[in-house]
Amino acid sequence: TDYESVALPLSYTGTWLKLASGFPPPFPSMPSRQLRPLDPELRARLLKEVQAPWRGLRRALWFALCASAAIGLATMALRVSAGGELGSGDLLIQVGALLIFGLLLWRDRSPSDS
Repeated sequence: TDYESVALPLSYTGTWLKLASGFPPPFPSMPSRQLRPLDPELRARLLKEVQAPWRGLRRALWFALCASAAIGLATMALRVSAGGELGSGDLLIQVGALLIFGLLLWRDRSPSDS
């Protein structure tokens, strides 16, 4: 059978392992591709993303929900200051949401943020 050589990446350093050899390349006129080492800045960003996937999206979600709870609490405060009634359950829900989403936002920070 005609199997071509297969190269698999071993790590992010740009080293490759050639599994099979002895067969001619499929397109002999094409020059072989030279592998360049990965940019250290890009490598650091990729490793950071692997350690904390979707971190940016999560932080945006926690911030939006925390801001929503704060706006709801401010609206309730304005309603009470205008003489309206406010249920204690509603106040507890808004304060709880503000505390929970604020805590999630605070805990999802990176070590360099503190």
